[in-house]
Amino acid sequence: MRNKKITSFSDFKRMNEGIQSDLKKYIKKNKDELESLADEDQWETIYNQLYTEFEVDPKSSKAKDIKQTFDFIF
Repeated sequence: MRNKKITSFSDFKRMNEGIQSDLKKYIKKNKDELESLADEDQWETIYNQLYTEFEVDPKSSKAKDIKQTFDFIF
């Protein structure tokens, strides 16, 4: 079962559109792997892969934006 944190629309609108576009490409490219990990509730693995792919510190504000945007899109 997939668990998603709900983000308000106004919060989502404030997120960087570049991040959104890049994440959509990443999701499309890795859809099968992401769905498999999500089905197994491996969310931390997914997030760590995102942080690695986008070269961000997991504790940074950019990582938080990436995670929230990913949760909203995926």
